[in-house]
Amino acid sequence: MIGGMPVAAENNCDILSIPAPRRVIIGSSHRIYAAGIEHIVQSLPGYEIVGTFSSFKQLISKVAESKPDLVLLGEALIESSPENLGWVFSAHPDARIIVGVENPTIGLCLGVLQQGALGVVPRHTTPEILIECITAVGAGLHWIDHQVQEWVILGVCRE
Repeated sequence: MIGGMPVAAENNCDILSIPAPRRVIIGSSHRIYAAGIEHIVQSLPGYEIVGTFSSFKQLISKVAESKPDLVLLGEALIESSPENLGWVFSAHPDARIIVGVENPTIGLCLGVLQQGALGVVPRHTTPEILIECITAVGAGLHWIDHQVQEWVILGVCRE
């Protein structure tokens, strides 16, 4: 009973259900950058950090074990090779990946998107932009920073 009114048992679950937090793994070879991302993610309601790794091999192992919702990767950790995202998807096909690019090239930006990343953001961006990206990709949407869009468009036009 709720407020003196009978309620079916199955409806009680709907009323009391709380969505599970989105679980995040961070991978960066730059410890200070990773700490900044950790701080930003921890400030977001509904997100929890499963782990932070500076080794790609350790990251892949944790992705396979914990099946996170989001994986935030620095370009250096994937050795600037978009094909390395395949290892993440082998460990967890449903992972939603955001790649932070430090030295963007048309090949890298297009490559990570073609390999399945949902988000691409410059490594040197504002926390607000990173939050927009995390929120969009967490909801299953593609999110590409305006600067990255410009790099991709200009790069395609030059080729």
